[in-house]
Amino acid sequence: MTLANSITLFRIFLIPVFIYSLMAKGYWVASVLIVLAALSDLADGYVARRYGQITKVGILLDPMADKLLAISAFIFFAFQGVIPLWFVLMVFYRDFSLLVGVVALRWCHKKSIVSSQVIGKISAAIHLILIFILCVMQVYPSIAEVKEIFFILAMGMTVISFISYSIRWFKLFYEGGQ
Repeated sequence: MTLANSITLFRIFLIPVFIYSLMAKGYWVASVLIVLAALSDLADGYVARRYGQITKVGILLDPMADKLLAISAFIFFAFQGVIPLWFVLMVFYRDFSLLVGVVALRWCHKKSIVSSQVIGKISAAIHLILIFILCVMQVYPSIAEVKEIFFILAMGMTVISFISYSIRWFKLFYEGGQ
């Protein structure tokens, strides 16, 4: 196991601790954990590129860790009434569609690894910032306007990344996975 993959696994293991801290109303702990998750996301990518530790497992695990963390947090905040459930469903639909695209490429064209796009990374970063703001907002409700700005950004980036990835998947699929 590479150091980069170990860092990614650490981020995955943070998810239940993060959710527990939210459930226990430990919003400052949750805020620190989301920052730690974001830093580990930067670190695993840096280590993988810098030390030649890019692996197929890492290419799959890294975005999966981001998506699991985001969807878990969004589900929690939706059930608390902080964000609308339709937003969670929108993010889930985008991520599920991307998974179906990967499976279709693998099944039809034997191509399974497709690198992420900058737009996807920006979307993931905005989701993490929104989650951080949602955590802090539980302690300081006065930042609700900041939450609204990042909620709109997250919503827009979710749609834009869905469209961008959909165009890419269709091109890859119809060009024979090249």
